[in-house]
Amino acid sequence: MRRAVIERRATLALRLCLACYGALLALYLGKTLLWPMGGRDPNVVMWAIHTLPLLPFLPGLRRGDARTCAWLAFAILLYFMQTVLGLFSPDPSPYHWLALVLIVALFTAATLFIRWQGQSRQLAVNEP
Repeated sequence: MRRAVIERRATLALRLCLACYGALLALYLGKTLLWPMGGRDPNVVMWAIHTLPLLPFLPGLRRGDARTCAWLAFAILLYFMQTVLGLFSPDPSPYHWLALVLIVALFTAATLFIRWQGQSRQLAVNEP
């Protein structure tokens, strides 16, 4: 029974991770192409700079690979640093606040998924 609960938690964390990942990609799409900030023109290069480093993680996330989630958690810290710098600017954008929430939720969900996935596997090994 304990293993089933941990597996459900891991599944929920993975779903939250995927949802935050997709929302972050959508946010960068909106921020650079659909509704650019500061009266700028849509910029495909900035969109690519924001999204291309995140795209290699998609296949592993869809498979539910804990190692991919671990690497994503490390990579997303760079986005966190950039977002915090944007929040300390004189005129922070609502995009920065939303990105901060999504990044923190993604990091937390990825970390919890890794933990619960490992616990589930450990319990599977120890079961008779």
